[in-house]
Amino acid sequence: MLLISGCTSMRAVEYTSYDLQARISSGDLINIGDTVRVVKTDGTVHKFTVSKLSNTNIQGRDLNIAISDIARLEVKQFSATKNAIWIGAVVGIAALLSTAETETSSGNTVCFICP
Repeated sequence: MLLISGCTSMRAVEYTSYDLQARISSGDLINIGDTVRVVKTDGTVHKFTVSKLSNTNIQGRDLNIAISDIARLEVKQFSATKNAIWIGAVVGIAALLSTAETETSSGNTVCFICP
């Protein structure tokens, strides 16, 4: 069984604290269901999935952060390019392996990539 997970990475949102807070409040940067890493102005760090969002607060399970307390934000993003590369590599390897050995009509096995 082959399992392929989606490629994701945390993307830092680069704005001044004021602009960052304004964009979060307006709903431009994050959505409910996003996984975020928040660094507050006091230096504490929280990583969580957003369950509720208002123009003043971001909430996760058992966590409520005032947008005015956010100094830095990272948002987890899905990478279609990385996924395409991985899928292409897996398909290519599978195709190579499927043609590596061929049984002839006389029952002999011929290996094309064996040493």
